[in-house]
Amino acid sequence: MDIQKTVLVVDDSTTNRSILCDILHSDYTVIQAENGIQALTKLKRQDKKVDAIILDIIMPEMDGYEFMNKIKQDKTLSQIPVIILTEKSDRDTEKKVLESGAWDFVPKPYDADIIKLRLKNVIARSQVSLLKELNNVMNYDPLTEIYSKNKFFSASKALLKTYPDKQFAFLRLDIDRFKLINSFFGTAYGDRLLKHVAKRIRDFAKTTECCTFGRIDADVFGIFTPYQGKEETVKQIEQAVEDMKKLSASYNIMIVYGVYVVTDRSLPISFMCDRALLPLKL
Repeated sequence: MDIQKTVLVVDDSTTNRSILCDILHSDYTVIQAENGIQALTKLKRQDKKVDAIILDIIMPEMDGYEFMNKIKQDKTLSQIPVIILTEKSDRDTEKKVLESGAWDFVPKPYDADIIKLRLKNVIARSQVSLLKELNNVMNYDPLTEIYSKNKFFSASKALLKTYPDKQFAFLRLDIDRFKLINSFFGTAYGDRLLKHVAKRIRDFAKTTECCTFGRIDADVFGIFTPYQGKEETVKQIEQAVEDMKKLSASYNIMIVYGVYVVTDRSLPISFMCDRALLPLKL
């Protein structure tokens, strides 16, 4: 059984709120606010997860546009879909409403079927957007925008299955003394360095078929790529490493690497990553 969704109705008119509650109460849990200030207070208390907001534009104390501007500044609240109630349905009003960040609008007087349909649609769209965002968070490292560890490992495993006759190597790259870099230059510089390394890895991958890559840990990256033989592989990596070190002329960035040539394809990718670490310790 589906859990009933919650809708926040924000309107200074008691009559309008009552009409909307009558329309929605059989399908939704409805909570009410008289103005934008009261609505923000109820949202921030988080007594109930609000799935959508129906918002009047003209209100005292804080109107609909100011309210929209406030919730835009809050990452969590900005994800809640908003339907604007408007007495005008001219093009300029509709444009202004949508530019404010609203997902949809409903003109007055209310049509019960239209309100229900548009509310159902915006909630469905917001859930799809949330799933996409969760998928991105799970699959991509937010700082470098390359694969996260788990996604990188699963993509590497998929390459082994897709190309059963091709030999692969796991390349592991560590930024040496990264904590020292953060301490001396600051975390903003450290973040720039990580993004710079990720970009160079992405450039490397563009020139290589059947290659995947990702950020494994804070200062650790991996590349899973076809093995071209010892000489060619070392040449490719050292060229890439030299490019990575060009970010700073004032500090000698050291990037150490290890290579595990895949001989046992049944090994978990995490084990291959560990085996690529062994040469780093020599």
